[in-house]
Amino acid sequence: MVKLSEFVGEMISEFSKARQMADAATVQLSQSYHADAFLKEMPVPHYTVQEADVSFPLAVVEMSSDSPKDRKDNILSAIKLKLPAILLQALKDTYIERIEAEREEEEKERQAKLSQNVNNSEQKAASPNPKTVKIEDKLIKQYRQSTDAMCIRLHKKMKSYLNSINLEVTKLLDIKDIFIDMLHKEYIDEFYSNKYTTDSRPLEDEDILASLILSVANKLFFEFVKTDVEDGILIDAATGRLNEYNNKGTMLQVTLKIKEQDLDLVIVEEPEKRNTKRFLSLS
Repeated sequence: MVKLSEFVGEMISEFSKARQMADAATVQLSQSYHADAFLKEMPVPHYTVQEADVSFPLAVVEMSSDSPKDRKDNILSAIKLKLPAILLQALKDTYIERIEAEREEEEKERQAKLSQNVNNSEQKAASPNPKTVKIEDKLIKQYRQSTDAMCIRLHKKMKSYLNSINLEVTKLLDIKDIFIDMLHKEYIDEFYSNKYTTDSRPLEDEDILASLILSVANKLFFEFVKTDVEDGILIDAATGRLNEYNNKGTMLQVTLKIKEQDLDLVIVEEPEKRNTKRFLSLS
C-alpha cells in the first residue's frame, strides 16, 4: 500500500531514469562511432520520449486524515478491535516461556544432583525428553475473559483521557506512555486478584511484565502511527490483486500525460558580492 502522491512521483521518476539510461547508451554509442572509420562521419542516433500518456488502474484502500476526531476514533478502535487479540497472545506466550524456563531450571538442578553422586544409577540414565508446554483450555478461557475485561476498562479510560486533552498538540508518544501506565495498572488489578494463583499467572517478574506491556504497546502503537500521516489517498497498485476488490467503486483509472523538458545548470557570478549562484532552469 502506498499513497497516490508517492506512486505518481515514482512513476515520473522512472521516466527520468529512463532518459538517463538512454543518454548513457548514446554516449557509449558515440564512442563506438568515433572509433570506426566509416561511422565517425555519420551522426550518432539519439532517441527521447518527448511526450507519453500512461494509464494504469488503482484501487483506493483508504482516505487518510489526521483530524483530531479521526485520531481519537482510530486509537479507540485499535484498543477495541486489535488489543484483545494482541494482549491475549502475549499473555499465552509469556506463560509458555515461564513454564519452559522453570522446567529448564528443574532439569539443571536434577543434573547437578546426579553429578554429585557418580555411583548413582540414575547418572547413566538419559535426560527425559522435554514435553511441549501446552496451556489448558480452562486457563486460556480464563485469560480471554480477563483480557476482554481489561480491554473494556482500558477503552473507557482512554476515551475519557482523550476527551480531556487537546489532540491537536498532544503527541502520539505521550498517548502511548499513558496507555502503558493504564495497561500496567489493569494487569496488576486483574491478575493479582483472587482469580489467579501464583502458578496460573502468566508471569511474576516485574521486569518481564514491563517488557510484555511495552511489546503490546508497540504493536498497538503501529495502529496509532498510521493516524499521524499527511492527508492523502492510500492506494493499491498491485495489478495482480485488483480482482480481489469486489466493490468496483473503489477502482480508479488514472492517466498521466508526461512531457519531457530539459533542464540546464545556470551559473551566475556576482563579483561584487563574492558570490556564485547555481540553479536549474528550463532550457
